[in-house]
Amino acid sequence: MKKTQSNNVIPITQAKKLKPVNTRKKIIDAYIELITKQGFSATTHKQLAEKTQVSSSTIYHHFAKKTDLYEALIDRAHKKFLTLIDDEDMFAGTLETRVSLLVSLSWDFFQSQLYLASLEIRIMTRKDPIMVGAAELSEHYDTKRTQRLRQILVGANVNDRELWEALTYGHTTLIGLCHETIRKPKLDNIDSYLWRISRNMVKMLKSAD
Repeated sequence: MKKTQSNNVIPITQAKKLKPVNTRKKIIDAYIELITKQGFSATTHKQLAEKTQVSSSTIYHHFAKKTDLYEALIDRAHKKFLTLIDDEDMFAGTLETRVSLLVSLSWDFFQSQLYLASLEIRIMTRKDPIMVGAAELSEHYDTKRTQRLRQILVGANVNDRELWEALTYGHTTLIGLCHETIRKPKLDNIDSYLWRISRNMVKMLKSAD
């Protein structure tokens, strides 16, 4: 008797072509999308399971505690930024050129769903004692980022404290500008703001001249 193939069975040749699903990545991707769409506080575990089309037990398998998911998202954001500034163009040209590129890359990154989701998590959980791991993670990447930018910003005539102040100035002003564009989506002259931020950072980096 000849067996018929079930409609639910994928032929072996076709199955070999299917890429394995990275469930952990899929969960984080969905979490980012939900937070940026409806906010951190409104995002529930049930919604995440529905969005990813996996069971709650699968989510718990990858992220046993809710802080594990928070930290995974924040970790991805830090790694993404380090990857962006590791571009070979960041090491070329004058100090002014490199600072301008840094500001431009940072501006684009700070408007990404990934960064905005990680920022909202940190804001909403900043007083939560269970977020010690996320704070330690951020400190770890702050050190790595500063070390990397010290290599990139060759020619900066400042000590480590002054370098950190210049980077903090750039970071906080760009975040403020991001907030302003959310409040005023049609804000004009963005390039002019970015140019001024770059100019002021260069002045701070040459403060000892």
